[in-house]
Amino acid sequence: MKCLYCGRDNPAESKYCSGCGQPLAQQIPDSQKPSGATQAEKYAAKSAGKKRRIAALCGVWSVALLALLALLVSRSAMKKDAQEPSTALAASTEATQATAAAQPAPAEWSGWVDELPAGVSDGQYEIETQTLYRSREKETTTASQELLPGWELSSVSKGDGSFGAWSEWSPDAVSATREREVETQTRYRYRNRETTTSASSALSGWTQYDVSYAWSDYGAWSDWSTGYVSSSDSRMVESKTQYRCRDISYVQRYTDWSGWSGWQSEPVSSDALTDVQTRTVYGYYWYQCPNCGAHMHGWGFTCPTWAGGCGKARLESEHWHTLWSTTPPSSVSFGDWYGTTHYYAYVDGVLVFRWDYGNPGPQTQYSYRTRSTYQETNYGSWSGWGDAYYSSSPTREVESRTVYRYCDRAQTATYHFYRWTDWSGWSTTEAFANNDRQVETATYYRYRDKEYEPVYYFIRWTDWSEWSTDVISASDTVDVELKQQYRYRLK
Repeated sequence: MKCLYCGRDNPAESKYCSGCGQPLAQQIPDSQKPSGATQAEKYAAKSAGKKRRIAALCGVWSVALLALLALLVSRSAMKKDAQEPSTALAASTEATQATAAAQPAPAEWSGWVDELPAGVSDGQYEIETQTLYRSREKETTTASQELLPGWELSSVSKGDGSFGAWSEWSPDAVSATREREVETQTRYRYRNRETTTSASSALSGWTQYDVSYAWSDYGAWSDWSTGYVSSSDSRMVESKTQYRCRDISYVQRYTDWSGWSGWQSEPVSSDALTDVQTRTVYGYYWYQCPNCGAHMHGWGFTCPTWAGGCGKARLESEHWHTLWSTTPPSSVSFGDWYGTTHYYAYVDGVLVFRWDYGNPGPQTQYSYRTRSTYQETNYGSWSGWGDAYYSSSPTREVESRTVYRYCDRAQTATYHFYRWTDWSGWSTTEAFANNDRQVETATYYRYRDKEYEPVYYFIRWTDWSEWSTDVISASDTVDVELKQQYRYRLK
């Protein structure tokens, strides 16, 4: 195909002209254009083609010389008489257009193709490659017959009680039994850390892990402030301690009384910090059945049913109970307990017996409450904050504070990023972790069972997946194909 811009002959399948780089598919043949337009375009195309070939041969020096020429023409026009502005403007415009025409239009990337077209080489073109992957997986099954539509017979067990064929390796745990033999295998997979840099603090799909800077000089110091300021690569911080004080005086005070304690027989003395009250109490007793809980007059016998007892448990001396009450026996009306000459009554709501033998008599009980002293502290007014140091004492309270000032400097940042690749496939090849590689392990299992009937083992492959740039690793159960693709653009 002939390029209508520069006249270069190109192969029929070419998308871009190998001479001037213009897209061939967008060019309209002369036969489809008006005659006047065709002649004008041919003239323009011929002129543009010459200029592109000049720029290609001379490179950056040609562009620089043309730019210098435009500058000289422009200055010359400005020096002419003020009555000729249109002539100077025309000369400057013509020089600028000549410079722009000498620079070839930037080329775009072609689409991805499986093979490079004829005539495309790295001499004139920038070429990129990518690897595509597709996979299919092996499926297994068993049957009791030797034909299974859509499947390929891989092996047959005899069915004589011996172990059959091994299963496929699987991450699902399997336990050995008398009828099943199990083997294990450690497999590894890994992913690598990729790194890159950017002038932006965020990069989609990447994690920032570091930043480096180029620094300016520090600016002026800020005012002193109590707000904490942390130093960093871009900030220098100074701090100092300031002090203030106030006088302290004390007055002794008493706290409020605590709550009253419980009653106790041990005497308690009263003083300024202890308040005491007393009471007189009188003793009563009973024996309590360990089975039914009935209150009885004595011990050494079975809990009597004639006195309302259960008739099951024996009352012993250790079942003795005492009630100390402020109710004196003289104010209680006692009754004879079922003719036993032991006298009973209800005191404070409890069935008790009069303590006639060995009664220690009335007792004094004590209850108390306490309080403590404390010093009431009175403070004077705070002094102003200053750099002078004050020492604290019982009559002086001192406070200190830290104040900060800082100065900043500007920075130009380069951000460092990393990301982890996709995990590789599981493999029996041992892999080792380091700072740039993460490794995971898994235990795979396979088993074989004792078989007492013939078993037919079949395999088949699934359909191929779509082509993808995601890396796929082959294994015992995964078949992988890959291919290279290319794209190109003029340099």
